[in-house]
Amino acid sequence: MLTAWLIGHYFGSDFRLSKLRNVLGLAAAAIIGAAVSGIGGAIAFKLFHSTTTPILTTWHHWFASDGLGIITVAPLLIELASASRDRPPLSELVEGALAVAALALVSGFAIFLRSDLLATVGPVAVLFAPLLWLAARCRPVFAAAAAFIVSLSIVWTTTFGIGYFGNPGLSIVERVRAAQVSILLVTIGASVLAALFAEIRDKRRLAEAALHASETQRYLIETERLAALGGLVAGVAHEINSPVGTSLTVASTLAHRCTNFADQIVSGPVRRSLLAEFADGCRDAANQLVVNLQRAGELIQSFKQVAVDRSLADRRTFDLKLATEQIVASMLPGLPKFRDSLTLEMPFDIILDSYPGACGQVLTNLIFNAVTHGFADGPGQSLQPTHLGFGPLLRTCPRHLPLAFSPIATRRRAASP
Repeated sequence: MLTAWLIGHYFGSDFRLSKLRNVLGLAAAAIIGAAVSGIGGAIAFKLFHSTTTPILTTWHHWFASDGLGIITVAPLLIELASASRDRPPLSELVEGALAVAALALVSGFAIFLRSDLLATVGPVAVLFAPLLWLAARCRPVFAAAAAFIVSLSIVWTTTFGIGYFGNPGLSIVERVRAAQVSILLVTIGASVLAALFAEIRDKRRLAEAALHASETQRYLIETERLAALGGLVAGVAHEINSPVGTSLTVASTLAHRCTNFADQIVSGPVRRSLLAEFADGCRDAANQLVVNLQRAGELIQSFKQVAVDRSLADRRTFDLKLATEQIVASMLPGLPKFRDSLTLEMPFDIILDSYPGACGQVLTNLIFNAVTHGFADGPGQSLQPTHLGFGPLLRTCPRHLPLAFSPIATRRRAASP
């Protein structure tokens, strides 16, 4: 009871022998519990039994028997309870059962057979390989079961005088001492090996989980970047459609007028007024084509630079105002209600050696979040990205500045996705 209380007090109710610290804690708790119970048992035995045995000898035998009993039985009970909460897979159950059976067979040969080699090396040495297999491949519950089976075999052979531990050439004291040492070595060795290999498996599992989480995070970041780039492509394509469509209409009209003018030349002399009208129409058409195609070229150039910055994320030197204008130009298709109220206030002489892609991503998120959550009342308000110190920020109310770096800061929580 004292051992169980010590373990529950210092290690909690979910106690497992999957860590070396827990194994050493169980051994320490068993020593303390056996020592305290040995004191009470030795005193009671001295008071209620007429014996001449010194009380220290009685305490020593009580301490050894109780300590070995706790160290032998407690790991099996603890790990059986743990396995009932977290059942091992079928493959591990089969492998563990086979390993325990093999260990029982090897221990039977080692204990029941008498040989000079076993008398020299000891019966525990031949059990190292099966114990190592169990500890390295299976959960601690199988190592605890194997140690319990071996300890039980040692107790039986010592009690009934069978095999190595029943050697009549040894005194009973020597045989009991050899049995106790063997039980202690098998139990502690199995528990320590199982705990060490369990820690290695847990660390490897955590490392694999961390690697998987890192790969998942990189995949999500790349997916988010590509999704933002895809949205940007759709918006810019929609915005380019207007100047390109206008240019196509103007070019088609101009081609039709040229065909009509050529027919008039073939049919006869052309009047000066008709020639002047044709020249004016061609000039107007050319001007419209230049204006619309320049607008399309500017949009394409802005999209190209923003797309390269976001996809490569390289560090380079860039003009902050020019980069911001390019970013805003690529965002305008996604701001149909506020494109006329989006103004820039930024000097021209700010040259940064930084990451334009990250800067553009921050500015894009800020503007879209401001439009979504800050302008719920519709048009009539203005959005002004400005420059304050080191980069583009959004003007906001002073009382909201402390919330700038909060994970979630919004006045429209119910409308948030």
